[in-house]
Amino acid sequence: MFKKSAWLLSALALTACQKEVDFQDGLPTVDTVKLALPASDSQGQGLVSTEGGVRAHKQGEVSGFYLLTLGSVVLVNGTTAFTLAGLAAVASQEPTSVDGDTATFGPHTPAGSSTTWRLTVTRTDADRFTYGLSGKPKDGPDSAYVTLLSGNHTVAVGDDGRARRGYGEGSFLIEWEHVTRLSNQPVKKGSAEFRYTRAAPAETVRVEVDFREFHGDNPVPLTALYRYTQVPGGEGSFAFAKDDNIHWFDLTRLAPERLSIKSRWKSNGEGRSDARVRGGDLTVEGTLGECWDARFRSTVLVRSDAYEAWGSAPTGCAYTAPDYAD
Repeated sequence: MFKKSAWLLSALALTACQKEVDFQDGLPTVDTVKLALPASDSQGQGLVSTEGGVRAHKQGEVSGFYLLTLGSVVLVNGTTAFTLAGLAAVASQEPTSVDGDTATFGPHTPAGSSTTWRLTVTRTDADRFTYGLSGKPKDGPDSAYVTLLSGNHTVAVGDDGRARRGYGEGSFLIEWEHVTRLSNQPVKKGSAEFRYTRAAPAETVRVEVDFREFHGDNPVPLTALYRYTQVPGGEGSFAFAKDDNIHWFDLTRLAPERLSIKSRWKSNGEGRSDARVRGGDLTVEGTLGECWDARFRSTVLVRSDAYEAWGSAPTGCAYTAPDYAD
């Protein structure tokens, strides 16, 4: 009986120490889905650019595949910074109203802006939230609001019961047509869906991004898929895939091929990229692999057609075997 009472008192004490997660904590931040890639070696050597192509022209030049991977990481980070920074700006204010488990931020019109913003955050569990960021022309009626960003977020909570802002897991969807119209840019149709897990500073980060864009009257979207994994201070990988017609110059071969690249790297910056093209009008798939050292210089090039190659994978690659993205 005494043990049972002691256990109940202990549980009550722990519950009393827990802090309720507030609505601002129930949102991802730019850092939640930020991708990182080694960008300089321990000697501080700078990068030099390559002239065209997606690989180095010869052994010892900066790896083109490393630069391509770095460019893709910058693209994804730029997309998240553009949208989540706006989300953070609206959520930085105190809620305009709270109705039960739903908080509303705004309407808010930044100085000099032609757009009025409104954010709604709903608590679905103690540490789980859904949210939607909408906007309208500042002189428009409330019926003109459109949703630019919507998602869900489960907050990472520490042993002390406090929310770890910027950590957690969830997903969000960006509606490009609404974003571009409100920002007075050429209308872009389609969406970008992000799924992420970043539980704690020392735990593995995983981010998945699916881009879908519609061009002109074509009902078939152009897709680009990104898959990122990083062990803080350790190994990481970044995979990219898209469907595109590599025979655009030949009207008799219109089927899209699958292009994919997977890059992997060690904590010191050494890495390897493996590219593959297959399907569509191809009868035989093509592959290309490139390895780089801690200074991001190409050490090994291998390709399926054996047209050009250098180095030796067993001795010159951080990863000796290829690994292709789907």
